[in-house]
Amino acid sequence: MVNSEHPLAKAIIEYAKKFSEDKEHQTWAEAREFMAISGHGVKAIVNNKDILIENKSLMLNQGITIPVEAEKLLSKAEVISILKSMNVESIIVTGDNKGTANSIVEQVGIETVIAEAKPE
Repeated sequence: MVNSEHPLAKAIIEYAKKFSEDKEHQTWAEAREFMAISGHGVKAIVNNKDILIENKSLMLNQGITIPVEAEKLLSKAEVISILKSMNVESIIVTGDNKGTANSIVEQVGIETVIAEAKPE
């Protein structure tokens, strides 16, 4: 992920750097067998552990159970409400079809959606 061009990967790395004690000499475990799953997420092996960063549909397809507590937390959309109060407009850009995308925006309170977007 460290050398990834994906904007979310870059954001995660920048955020993680805040927690490193040695800002000058940061070392990161190498991701092996990295695979981007277009429109769904990524897979890799880090420190001999399988790592998956993926959307809900891929998690369910992989047989990963989403805890009820996580579902409840995600459905609250508190972050979107906080951003709205700060006059920050949230937009969803997704590869999902329009029906799925509209369902998501209704749940979280986002008004603008671009569906069926291609990764490029």
